[in-house]
Amino acid sequence: MWRASAGGLFLALGIVCTAGADEAYRGEIEAWRVRREASLKADGGWLSVAGLFWLKDGPNHFGTDPKGDIVLPAGSAPSRAGVFELAAGKVTVTFARETEASLKGERVTRAELRPDSSGSPDVVSLGRLTLS
Repeated sequence: MWRASAGGLFLALGIVCTAGADEAYRGEIEAWRVRREASLKADGGWLSVAGLFWLKDGPNHFGTDPKGDIVLPAGSAPSRAGVFELAAGKVTVTFARETEASLKGERVTRAELRPDSSGSPDVVSLGRLTLS
């Protein structure tokens, strides 16, 4: 009789310990989900991406002109806002005279951009758009 009771007691303690571990794990997963959702919704997060364009070697014209290589949303920029140039693995951007753009809060007309792989990519502001 004693053996059956002791075995039942150990089994009950094991269930209680496991339940506590399960709750801690669930809490950890829920906290991760909250952080992940916030990062996705944040400025620059994947849910804020309105377009994804791969640059080809050479000039890549961008603006609202439907004939451009990169077509921005209507009313967001001049029809020919500028050119991204991909050469030897480096990207430079040159903005048209009428385009007001900034990099790190400073107005720019031309810049070489650091890639995502640098750990600190450049982000260009163009009105309500950000380009990176």
